[in-house]
Amino acid sequence: MIAMEKHRNISKIPKPSLQDAQHKTSETGITYLKENKCGLSNQPASSVQWKSSERTHHTTKRNVELRNICRDKARAIFDDKKRASLLERNLKKCVRVNGTLNLSHQNLSEVPQETWSVDLLDETEKKKMIVDFNNVDDDLKWWEFKPLEVLNLSHNSIKVLPRELGILEALVELNVENNKIGELPEEIGQLRHLKVLKAKINSLKSVPIELFKLKEIIHLDLSENSLEEIHEGLGDLVTLQTLDISRNKLSAFPLSLGYLTSLVTLNISHNQLASVPEEIQNLRGLTELDISHNNISELPPMTYMSHLMVIEASCNQIGELPTFNNCRKLREVRFGQNKIEKIDVCNFEEVPVSVLILSSNQISEVPDDVARLTTLTILDISNNSITCVPPILARLRKLTHLKLDGNPIKNIRQDVLKTGTLRILDHLSKKLKDEWESQGHPNSALNFYDACYSEESDVIVNKQEMRSGNLILCNSNMAKIPEDIISQAQDAKILSVDLSKNNFTIFPENIVTLQANLSELDLKFNLLEELPSCVGQLSQLQFLNLSHNKLKTLPDELSQCLRMREILLESNRLTEIPDVIHDLTHLERLDLAGNSINEINVKLLQNLKRLYYFNVSCNNIQKIPCELGKLEHIKELMLFGNPFRCPRQAILAKGTAAVMQFLRDKLPENSS
Repeated sequence: MIAMEKHRNISKIPKPSLQDAQHKTSETGITYLKENKCGLSNQPASSVQWKSSERTHHTTKRNVELRNICRDKARAIFDDKKRASLLERNLKKCVRVNGTLNLSHQNLSEVPQETWSVDLLDETEKKKMIVDFNNVDDDLKWWEFKPLEVLNLSHNSIKVLPRELGILEALVELNVENNKIGELPEEIGQLRHLKVLKAKINSLKSVPIELFKLKEIIHLDLSENSLEEIHEGLGDLVTLQTLDISRNKLSAFPLSLGYLTSLVTLNISHNQLASVPEEIQNLRGLTELDISHNNISELPPMTYMSHLMVIEASCNQIGELPTFNNCRKLREVRFGQNKIEKIDVCNFEEVPVSVLILSSNQISEVPDDVARLTTLTILDISNNSITCVPPILARLRKLTHLKLDGNPIKNIRQDVLKTGTLRILDHLSKKLKDEWESQGHPNSALNFYDACYSEESDVIVNKQEMRSGNLILCNSNMAKIPEDIISQAQDAKILSVDLSKNNFTIFPENIVTLQANLSELDLKFNLLEELPSCVGQLSQLQFLNLSHNKLKTLPDELSQCLRMREILLESNRLTEIPDVIHDLTHLERLDLAGNSINEINVKLLQNLKRLYYFNVSCNNIQKIPCELGKLEHIKELMLFGNPFRCPRQAILAKGTAAVMQFLRDKLPENSS
């Protein structure tokens, strides 16, 4: 009974709480216990003395346990802080070694505040700056610190980019893609060294105009946001090489697009665009263009985009293919799911296209001259309204994929169509051979294939055209004019000669024998690098087309062609307007587009009183002289596609009269 009573009394002793135990904490982190007052005065003296001893022993033991627990917790807290501090120091050290901070995939809802001070020195580091340089330790020296240049915050849940972003002035690359950011801070314009900005898959509805102050940016990705418009300031990003604004809600694109002459890749797919500005022709360095999945109904000519390699325009409302002439690097043309009704091969002159996708359009016929696209490896004309496939497609030796399914084809059996490209081409080859033999040619496979592929086949002259005064030898794979043809042309008193789309590297001097009557000469799309002095003997010449050659200048003897009314020199290698132009006082049209001309010599043009059409678009003209506005006889002035900033695109878009008036208004008041 006595033992039970003792146990009962001891159990009534209050236990010290953790709160009491932690009442006082020393600076070293060791927690001291508060004395426990148990109020045992009503107990008998002997009982109290005995229980007091028992209680003291029990309390002491518990106090030791609590002290150990609190000490361990204090040490744990101290160690956690120490580890956090160590981690922060190591993180700073890592950033300062390579200039990169990667916080991607960290489930962050906001940017850690320490991010903005990563370039700043703490108090300890500032003290180290005073140390003698000869006595520093092996740690990273403060003068070796590399500022933060790459910040990766991608794949988090960040909703706001703080204004402190502007502090990171050395930042070169900023990646905030795949977050929930609703807007970019205006301070982004302070990142004057920023070259790469990746902000796709966010909630952006607009971008601040300060973004267009980034004079060094080369890569801008704003895809998969909710952008409804882009400010005209986009044109100020003249160093931009890659621009991706796909998968937004854009219904129009700024005309200033034409100023982005350094652009190499442009993706504006999956928007609501109804048209593409003509200024896109100015992007002569563009290699990849994606305008797919919009509502575009037509495209401007792509003639000046000489570096274009891939164009993706599927899923639009385009009714006809644009002109790609002079796009000598173009490899892939993708126009599936549009409203194209015909294949115009003339739009692909000198284009080494290897992939042509025209599936799901409204094409009803495949012309024979598709066989001229000898570089084709993939031709997809599936899901159209084609009933007949021309056998001459068998001439496409490089063709590995020919897709014809989904067409009501009648001249190839269905079982053949299902067997694939090789069997189809073999079938077409046999049909072509049968046609060849039916026309009276020798029944020889060798002769058949030689005739199909010979590069030096006989020139066929249209005698009826010659009787009308026209000698048409275009697209004849010629490098010189046979003398017998020249003789026939002399007898026919030829007025016009068409030698376009051939392989002339040297001007055919025997054409000079036609000087008595020749008034028109067309040599576009050849390989001419210079003109001989004998061209001046063509005294009756009124029209001369030398577009798409390699000319760097014109001979002075051309000034003898006093009847000249029109000279076309588009897409050559001219760096200035040839001086000889000054003497052609009857000149009415002068086309110098697509060259490398640096300036407009107004004094040279003042003598051309009949000149009404003057085209110097897509050159390298830095400044438009105001004196040009005084040449009121010019009624059509083409200036787009040059790097000048004045007049702006808005003025150019108003037409020649507005441009000329603008230039006149800029003239000094005392100018006559």
